[in-house]
Amino acid sequence: MRSTVLFCSSLFFLLGYTSCKNQTYSLQQASDTRIQFGKGGGFTNLVTTYTLMENGQFFKEENMPQDTVTALPRLKRKNCKALFAKMESMDKEQLEAQHPGNIYYFLEWISPEGNFRSVWGANDYEPAPQVKEMYKMLMEEVKEKG
Repeated sequence: MRSTVLFCSSLFFLLGYTSCKNQTYSLQQASDTRIQFGKGGGFTNLVTTYTLMENGQFFKEENMPQDTVTALPRLKRKNCKALFAKMESMDKEQLEAQHPGNIYYFLEWISPEGNFRSVWGANDYEPAPQVKEMYKMLMEEVKEKG
């Protein structure tokens, strides 16, 4: 009797543990909601795109010399949740700007409700303070994972 109870308890624990595992994504099969940001342009037109998934997965994609994708270490759950909450609360109209320069920066929110992208770098344009602050916070995470 005691061994049956122990076995059943172990089984429930194991099933509960495995069912709580985070979904793992790839860039080809990305989460529905994600943040993309990066920079590009210049003489070589090198574009570096970072993708942050809801579960904390982090990817770096570069187009030179060939398309390469690198998985970066996951973000801590607390940091990831804070970044997604901040991005979600942002006025999406501020993300609807297209002012690239020779070297440009971008921040994009991709969700089931829609995609919102801000591109800046032109000398005569300054992005909204919230956009610049969010970009800076995300780039700090890149430097830590780097």
